[in-house]
Amino acid sequence: MPWLTYKSIIATKAKKFYIKPLKIFSHKDSVYVHSQLARKPGKTYVSPKYDPLLAIHRIKKIEITERLFEFPNNYDFDRVFKQNFGLIKEDAIDVEIEFKGYFAKYVAERIWSTGQSIRKKNGKTILQFNASSKPELLSWVMSFGGDAKVLKPNWLIKGIKKEIQKIQQSYN
Repeated sequence: MPWLTYKSIIATKAKKFYIKPLKIFSHKDSVYVHSQLARKPGKTYVSPKYDPLLAIHRIKKIEITERLFEFPNNYDFDRVFKQNFGLIKEDAIDVEIEFKGYFAKYVAERIWSTGQSIRKKNGKTILQFNASSKPELLSWVMSFGGDAKVLKPNWLIKGIKKEIQKIQQSYN
């Protein structure tokens, strides 16, 4: 079982983690390790709300220890990462977005989360699905430009409007 020193993109200094590595995978030009936290020697284990997802390029130091762990036989990568839209796992968010033009067809032919629903109306596609990462969701919606319109939740509509204002100010 390794311990590693890791500095997240928003952290001011690196932290030390003991981990049980579960799967290494790539996503959008980065390589990640999905892990379970292990208890620090001599400490009581406290289960985190979400297992850590660590970008390998942010690992500053790693050392293999003599501690062993058994790989969990009930680990299901697809269940963890394909249930909701988004790589970062936080609480699920119900989302409804209307797409038009080319993207109406594009979003309709893909699975964005389990339990999603797709409705067609006047040449537009309305996608209802669950997401688990606010930053990824905002970025994804923005990538469709004017061919996507968020119907809910309200905080996402406000976030899109705020980003549009920031973009407009950059070009004034």
